[in-house]
Amino acid sequence: MKTEWKMETRLGRAALAVIIGAASALAILWLIAWAAARESLPDAYLSEYAGAALFFGALVSGACMPAAGGRRLRNGIAVGGALAVILILSKLLAEQEGVFGIQTWISVILCLAGGMAGSCIFHKKLQRTSTIRKRRQKRR
Repeated sequence: MKTEWKMETRLGRAALAVIIGAASALAILWLIAWAAARESLPDAYLSEYAGAALFFGALVSGACMPAAGGRRLRNGIAVGGALAVILILSKLLAEQEGVFGIQTWISVILCLAGGMAGSCIFHKKLQRTSTIRKRRQKRR
C-alpha cells in the first residue's frame, strides 16, 4: 500500500513537471508571437526562437522532475518525450499535412535534449559529499 502511494506521488510530480514545462514553453512562445506581431523580431528566425522556447520548457520540466537514485537521465527522457508527444499532437490538430518534416524532428530532439539536460544539471549530488571525498583522498 505504501509503495502505491509513493508511485502515485511520483506520477503526480511528473505530471506537474510536464505541465510546468509546457506552460513555460507556451509563455515564451506567446512572448515571441507578441514580439513578432509588433515587428520587433525578424520573421526569418521564428522557427529558431520556437525551438529555443521548447528547449527551455523541457529544461524547466526536467529540473522539476523528481529524481531518485540513478534515474535522473531516464526521468529527463520521459519528461522530454511527454513534451514531444504534446508537440506532435498539437501539430496534428493544427496542420494535418506535412507534420513530420525536419522542423518537427528537430523540435522533438530539442525536447528530449532539454529534458535530459534539465534533469542532470539541476539534480547533482550535494556539494558536501564531494568535499568529504576530497578530504578522504588527501588523507591517502
